[in-house]
Amino acid sequence: QVVRELGPQAVVATVFADDNKKYLSTDLVHDEQLEDDYLSPSVELLGFRSQRRDCHTCCDPAVCDTDAPSDFIPDDEPLPVCARPRHARPRHRRRSEER
Repeated sequence: QVVRELGPQAVVATVFADDNKKYLSTDLVHDEQLEDDYLSPSVELLGFRSQRRDCHTCCDPAVCDTDAPSDFIPDDEPLPVCARPRHARPRHRRRSEER
């Protein structure tokens, strides 16, 4: 619908900020009969990229000061510079240690 409004040269991205796990047991995973006004028959998925909320979105787990997540798969796309200063401060500080 956005491409129709902006023209065929427009680049449109859809961001799903959810992991969909809670939908696995609902009717959203079942086939649904197409209606005439549905846009889905004309939508072409060119690709997708899944990102973890932690690590991969802000630093490279392979070189981070923590262990990489067990399911981390490095790709060829460069990652942004890590915003966390390494070893600059403890991760968790107890209130008794702050005094």
